[in-house]
Order: sequence, then C-alpha cells, then structure tokens
Amino acid sequence: MTSQSDRPFQVTVLGAGFAALSSVRELRRRDLRAQITLIAPQAELHYLPGIILLVHGEHDRTVPLTDALRLRAALKQGELLVVDGDHDLRPTLAPQAERLVQFFATHLDAIPR
Repeated sequence: MTSQSDRPFQVTVLGAGFAALSSVRELRRRDLRAQITLIAPQAELHYLPGIILLVHGEHDRTVPLTDALRLRAALKQGELLVVDGDHDLRPTLAPQAERLVQFFATHLDAIPR
C-alpha cells in the first residue's frame, strides 16, 4: 500500500515570468518527483478558438495590468475589460453585467462549433 507521502505531488503554475520559473525551480529542489505543469497564457492564446473576453482588475496587485495588456495584444480576436477591482473580481462584475451580456450577445454567433 502506498501512503500519501510516497506519491509525488501535482502542481500547476500559471505564468511564464521569473516568479513562475523560480517557483518551479524551488518545487524541483524540494521534491524531484513533483509533477509540475507550467501554463503560459500568452503562449497558449493562439490555440483558443473564437473571441475571448479578458476581464482584469485595475488595482490587481497579484497579476499586474501590464500582463493583461500583453495578453490582449496577443489575442487574435477579443477584448480586454478593465474593471475597478483587484484580483478577486466577484464584487466588481455585477455592475458590468450589461457589458458582459452585450459582449456575448455580439460575439456568440462567431464561436466556431
């Protein structure tokens, strides 16, 4: 029987900047068996079909707005909606309901099926 501590842990790291790569290096140092998935949103965007709406908090200190602007520039089709919020967008999305519905109503037919 294998105990919980005998199994390698699984981690997903979102980002491809210095902090993400440093995190991967630290995880490898602690446990060489760790199963690490590194997701780089900017590199993956061209694989996503359809039109993408990015929503980002203007006061986000976890992920800088410059990251969202860079992702928007990498999109084939899409928009960036910057809202008056931080990293947790739940309290700031309700006032944006009309804008979100408008985006989906405008672009829903453009999504490949």
